[in-house]
Amino acid sequence: MLKKTTILPDDPKVAERMFSELVHDQPYYLFVVLGSDEDAETVAQRADSLAGLQEEPRWVVWARKPRSIAKVVDNLVGGDKVELNSAHAFTLSLSDEVRDVMKGDEPVPNLTRILLAFTNAEQ
Repeated sequence: MLKKTTILPDDPKVAERMFSELVHDQPYYLFVVLGSDEDAETVAQRADSLAGLQEEPRWVVWARKPRSIAKVVDNLVGGDKVELNSAHAFTLSLSDEVRDVMKGDEPVPNLTRILLAFTNAEQ
């Protein structure tokens, strides 16, 4: 069961609005999982397990339809580094800057890689 993960809805407009609110209005270090396949589910579960206690500022967002968040990502500092169609995931700092991208040609991120991504977001 995911405890610190927001799964964005399939409706593109609602997903875009929810993602924008999480990015700009919430004090979170975000780990954003992209895609709806089995690998994405694995990454979401792993990231959720490393997100810490409920009151801690790490949070996971799962965009099962990554294109729905494209406008928001394109306007982020470093957003041009995120290939929504192929990346596994990316992280955002509190200042809404892309800090780490787990590209699609990398292996499915393991717990160590996910922890490193969270740490990069926190710097």
